[in-house]
Amino acid sequence: MILYKSKFLEVNYLELQHITHFVFSEYAAYMDTEGIYHEMLNFLGQRIHKRSRLFYLDLQKTDHLIEPEFFGWFEQYILPKLASFNARKLAYLTGLNPDQHPENHIYTLPSGKDLEVRFFRQPQKLMQWLTESIPTNDA
Repeated sequence: MILYKSKFLEVNYLELQHITHFVFSEYAAYMDTEGIYHEMLNFLGQRIHKRSRLFYLDLQKTDHLIEPEFFGWFEQYILPKLASFNARKLAYLTGLNPDQHPENHIYTLPSGKDLEVRFFRQPQKLMQWLTESIPTNDA
């Protein structure tokens, strides 16, 4: 189910896995860094599916724009929105070298629950990690 679609970004809800999948289009190659922020904030104005607990952010087509500040910005502006939906896991798919992005880590959300965040270079490994022990409720 498509939750949001623009020329640059499509956000889908994968119903069987309860995954919200963000993927940038081929037009993202023409964006600047502010464009990524703009698209992500535009999506924040949309309704995230209430059963979303797993988030998959495909940054491969925007790797050339990802600066170290992006992850801090994402943590400040995007994670609070995800936290409001009791997010459990967030996976980034990126072609960046491991030294170009933060370490895998766990955020403690205002609800007291943890949000695991990991970076992957292979979509198969990402999906395997994301879907192992899929949380389907708020427990």
